[in-house]
Amino acid sequence: MSHIYEIVVFTAGSEAYAKEVMKVLDPSNTFVRKIVSNESCFLSKEGYMVKDLRIFADRFAENILIGDNSIESFACQLCNGIPIQTYTGDEDDLELEYLSQYLIGLSSEPHIVEANAKSLWQFVKLEEIQSETALLHPQQLFSSSVLSIIYFAQKI
Repeated sequence: MSHIYEIVVFTAGSEAYAKEVMKVLDPSNTFVRKIVSNESCFLSKEGYMVKDLRIFADRFAENILIGDNSIESFACQLCNGIPIQTYTGDEDDLELEYLSQYLIGLSSEPHIVEANAKSLWQFVKLEEIQSETALLHPQQLFSSSVLSIIYFAQKI
């Protein structure tokens, strides 16, 4: 995937935690360009850790996609978001394969965020998501995920 996108891991966890996980996922530091941790998140009034893509001031938002198991984490930029299932340790988990196929398909689009929004959100009203997610308890967000997010940035 790193030959198509710049990959940045953006986690609601600590930087030390992210580095330990990356020793397993990318031990040679070949694929992931950068790690961004909880110091770059903000806590919402409802108790959710939110990842605001505006922290990437050197990138245009229309070139950034964010995959996460928690819709609340990309609440500031819902159209940039790709909701994914929480990893639970199941060896038959194919979520990252599905995500990879989806991202490869998006890479041929001239406007990836617009294509993402049309594809994923065509049957959902964003206002409904925002009101429904406010009902979730914060502990449901991070209970079993390995990394909170993999962030796919500007196309190379």
